[in-house]
Amino acid sequence: MRHTAVLLPALLLLPAALAAQGRTSVSAFTSTGAGLTAARVGGTIGKERDGLGIRVGAAVDAVPREAGAPSRWMADLDGTGHLGRLSPALEGWRVLVGLGAQQTETGGGALSTSIGGLYSWQVAGPLALEGEARYRTPFAEGA
Repeated sequence: MRHTAVLLPALLLLPAALAAQGRTSVSAFTSTGAGLTAARVGGTIGKERDGLGIRVGAAVDAVPREAGAPSRWMADLDGTGHLGRLSPALEGWRVLVGLGAQQTETGGGALSTSIGGLYSWQVAGPLALEGEARYRTPFAEGA
């Protein structure tokens, strides 16, 4: 009985219990904006544990805005932080900081940084709807 009294609290603190605090996400998205040559389609995959996460995403032009324009691509590596870990009132809100690359108008590639936020609304079970906004700062003109 004495060992059980010591063992039970220790088991509750094992790293195995942290798996319940994790989140894995796989998503498809569309994006558009004034700086884009076309609407884009893409996807992300991410992993979060204890409120901090990492996410990789990529997209390509779905339909160019101008006939004959080349299809462009972009990719991001984001670090995320779940604000719901700070306060229950912020559940679903996350901040993100990213490093990205995208094809330029001349066909080359350019790096950029970004900062933004997203809101995730659990619809049912593992299904969620997310909205995201970010501000990108390119390292080069024409990105």
